Amino acid sequence: MDNSSNFDIKEILGKEAITTYFQPLVSVRKNEIIGYEALSRGINLSTGETLNPILLFNAARENNSVLELDRLCRKKALETFACINISDSILISLNIDVSTINSTTAGSNHLLNTSKTLGLSPSNIVIEILENEIEDVEQILNFTEIYRSHGFLIALDDIGTGHSNLDRISLIKPDIIKLDRSLVYESENDFYRQEVIQSIVSLSHRTGSLVIAEGIESLAAALTVMKAGVDILQGYYFSMPGEFFSLDQEVIQKNLDITAVAFRAKMISELKHVKNKRIRYEKIISSIIHSLKKSEEINFNEIITQTIQGTVEIECVYVLDSEGLQVSATIFTDYSSIRTRNPVFRAADRGCDHSFKNYCYFILAGLSTYTTLPYISFATGNLCITISTSFIPKNGTTYILCCDIVYGLF
Repeated sequence: MDNSSNFDIKEILGKEAITTYFQPLVSVRKNEIIGYEALSRGINLSTGETLNPILLFNAARENNSVLELDRLCRKKALETFACINISDSILISLNIDVSTINSTTAGSNHLLNTSKTLGLSPSNIVIEILENEIEDVEQILNFTEIYRSHGFLIALDDIGTGHSNLDRISLIKPDIIKLDRSLVYESENDFYRQEVIQSIVSLSHRTGSLVIAEGIESLAAALTVMKAGVDILQGYYFSMPGEFFSLDQEVIQKNLDITAVAFRAKMISELKHVKNKRIRYEKIISSIIHSLKKSEEINFNEIITQTIQGTVEIECVYVLDSEGLQVSATIFTDYSSIRTRNPVFRAADRGCDHSFKNYCYFILAGLSTYTTLPYISFATGNLCITISTSFIPKNGTTYILCCDIVYGLF
C-alpha cells in the first residue's frame, strides 16, 4: 500500500477513485459468514497504487471535503455489495466519520436514499460509529435514532480502548458492540483482558447487543473470546481484507470448521475438569457437614480445622446461623495465603452479620446450596468463590456452612 502523500484528493473525488476491500464477519456457532466490513481504499491515479484511508481522510480534512469523501466511500461500498450475488441475509458494515454528522447532515437521509437506489435493504446494513471520535453526542443520537427507525443496525466501535466511555452504550443503545483489537490482542495470555472482555460481553447481552471481536489473529484468540461469549469474530486468522472475489472462501470455511471443533473440545475438557473439581469440593463439604451434624456448636471450630487441613483448594471455612450471623471463627487451611496486609482485608469473626451477602441470603431464601461468582475475599484479598449450604445438626437448629475456594483452583 502506497503511504506517500503524492496524490490529488480532488482528482480522486472527482473520478471516484475509491475501491472497497471486504473482511468477513464470522459466527463459529452458526458456522458461517454472516457479513462483511467494508474498508475503503483510494487509488493513486498517477501510480495506480492503493492509498491508506487515513491518508485520504487527512487530505480531505485539509481540503474541507471530508463529508464528500465519506459519502463516496459508502456509495462505492454499497455499489460493490449490491453487485455481489450473495445471500440476502448477509450484512455489510460501513464506517462513518462521525465528524461529518451535524444538525444538517443527521437528517439528510443520504445513506438511506443511496441504499434504496441500489435496491439494498436497510436491515442488511450496519452503521459503525467510532466511539472515541464522538463529540456532538446529541447529533449522534439524532442520527442513530433516524437510521434505526428505517431498519439500519447501529454498531458502536472500539469499545475497550483507553478512551471508551461506557455511558455511550446506554445513550446510543447499539445493536452491535465491537471490541477493540487492542483489548483482544494476546488476551489468551492475559487474565485481566479476559475478564474485561467477559464483563463487556455480559453488559452487551443484558442490554440486547451482539458482540464482535476484532483483531482475531490466531486460533487461541478465537477460542478465548468465544469462551467469553463473543458472538462474531473478525480478523486475519479468518481472512485478510481484500476485494470480494479475491477472498478465499474455502480457507475461511476451513478455519471456521477448525475453530468450531477446537472450541467444542476445549469447552468439554474444561467442563469435565470443573465437574471433577466440583465433585471433590462436594466430598469435602459433605465430610465437614457429616461431622458437624453429630456435634454441638461449641465444637464447630475444632471439627472444621481437623477436616479441611491438607485441602489445597479451600482457603477458609466458617459457619453462620439461621439469621446469617457467624457462629464459628474463620478457619484457614495450611495453604491459605494473605495477598495484602491492607487493613480492609481481614477475616470475619464470631458475630459478623453475613445476611446481606448473596451466599447467605440465597440459602435463607430456600436454596439448599449456592455458588457465588468470583469476587475479592475480604478475608484475604484473593479472588475466590464461596459455596454455601445449609445443614441441621442434632440440636435441630439450621446453620449455613460457607467454604471459600481459591478461584484459580475452581
